[in-house]
Amino acid sequence: MVLVSYLKDEHDQLAMLENNLLYDTDLLHIELPSSMGMFLNFWDDNYSLALKIQKAINDKLTAKGKGFPVEDAQLLAPVPLAASCRSFIYKINDDKPADAFLNHHAMQGAGSIVCMPDHFNQLNCTPHIAIVISKLGRNIPAEEADEYIGGIMIMNVFNSVLAKDVAISTGPYFVTLDELTDFETPAKKNHIGKTWNLKMQCSINDELISDGNIHDMQFTFAELIERAAYGSTLFPGDIISYNLNSHLQVLKEGDVIETEIEYLGALTNTIEKEDSTFSIISKISVDII
Repeated sequence: MVLVSYLKDEHDQLAMLENNLLYDTDLLHIELPSSMGMFLNFWDDNYSLALKIQKAINDKLTAKGKGFPVEDAQLLAPVPLAASCRSFIYKINDDKPADAFLNHHAMQGAGSIVCMPDHFNQLNCTPHIAIVISKLGRNIPAEEADEYIGGIMIMNVFNSVLAKDVAISTGPYFVTLDELTDFETPAKKNHIGKTWNLKMQCSINDELISDGNIHDMQFTFAELIERAAYGSTLFPGDIISYNLNSHLQVLKEGDVIETEIEYLGALTNTIEKEDSTFSIISKISVDII
């Protein structure tokens, strides 16, 4: 199924996307929550029920008149309040995944990335593919790790010299693994876990800067989960992402960045300058390294 979070009455609202129509989950069934956070925290029950309702919608047995066009909604990050966010990066000829924690409070959806003047000091964006953990787990072996993946989504990470996490955008959709069965491909030799034949591209101002495929990931998400959960507890709402291509390009005000993954949609962000002249760099002594 495809889930989204959108702005409703100044709060995030969880909805199911079917045939370009959004259906508020809590209006579909009294036992379904209205937020992604609650959906993830009680994943097994909610997911099972939601799948049944999804089928009923497609069979025209329920929800008649309850849907509205997705174009009419202001979409937010699919997981507006992530528990944490960890990024793994591509490293040539490295047999161990390298990772770093990102600021999950910097999460947003599509739209403007508002930057202070100092953020334009080598501002860049890296496109990621991200999964969301749906079950509590610790020391999870790769052979079992796919069971902990709730859904997949696109992620853009914006950094500059001054700020590691200027912003993190995700969306537009949260796609569960049952939707991607037809795209599954065998893991590479000596690797474990699901992988998918999904084309991934990133462009800036309609100029293609990155072109790849999720199947080209150096490690599977199952292997990344095993690494992340070693001696550590993963929680529902944790985001684990992978940077398929480390190519960076300096951004400027007005640039439009679009990352598109086959079947997962397209995530578009525009660089905007804050209406401020305040500069941190100008206050830092040149003697400080």
